[in-house]
Amino acid sequence: MKSINKTTEYKLGNAIMEYWFKCISKKNDRYADGDINELLEEFVHDCNVSYHSDELDRTVLNLTNSQKRKLYKMMLNSGILER
Repeated sequence: MKSINKTTEYKLGNAIMEYWFKCISKKNDRYADGDINELLEEFVHDCNVSYHSDELDRTVLNLTNSQKRKLYKMMLNSGILER
């Protein structure tokens, strides 16, 4: 697991987007796309931040640095990419 404590916030936003893209692009897991989007939508809703499904980078930019760190940890812990 990557150490996210040393990751700059810009890199963290990119890491979130990269992980999301890898999940939605998985060929051998037809549920990965829905699962990662559901995780993101629920997290963003719990943070009371506007969710823009067509502009996820805009959604991520609206998160605080602390929320980005928490979201990235949740994404890594979800195991969606590794299953």
